[in-house]
Amino acid sequence: MSKARHRRVSQSGDSDDPLGKLLRQYRVSLAGVLVVAGAVAFVGLGVLGFGLIRKPNSPTFLLMGTVAILMSFALVGINLFNVGRKLEVRKHGVRFVESGVETELAWEEIADVEVNRLDRTSLGVATVWKRSADASRPSGLLTNTEFTVIIHGQDGRRIRLSPIFLRGVSDPKKLIAELRLRSGLG
Repeated sequence: MSKARHRRVSQSGDSDDPLGKLLRQYRVSLAGVLVVAGAVAFVGLGVLGFGLIRKPNSPTFLLMGTVAILMSFALVGINLFNVGRKLEVRKHGVRFVESGVETELAWEEIADVEVNRLDRTSLGVATVWKRSADASRPSGLLTNTEFTVIIHGQDGRRIRLSPIFLRGVSDPKKLIAELRLRSGLG
């Protein structure tokens, strides 16, 4: 159960947040997802329409338009899992909001930043999977890297950042390094 918190806002717009000033925020905007998916669907409909009005009908354009429309639905579906999730990196700690429930950890309360890394390297005829906890190792050109990060508090609380959420972070390695550095673990 989450408790409603009231914070005073000063005249300058800064709130009296116990975790201090907001440094960075990672979130998925539903409006942004819908705009991008709508643009992809619009292009798909245009290509599909062009394929239909050509005489004879063009199977290539029909296929391309259909794929673009399906991609727009997939884009919305994948990102719906992240809508409502938000990670705030603040001056004195970190806050994660998921389904309206806030989990806050001050930097000195963090016991560990656990990283589970999965590298999938496609070699054409074979795919190599490798698991590790090394967040700083560079990925190869043919490698797709996914991270799962669990921030453990000293009192047993934890914040789990899933691979789906971390796909929306422009540089997950930088975020992991910052979390470790600010919590005194790096």
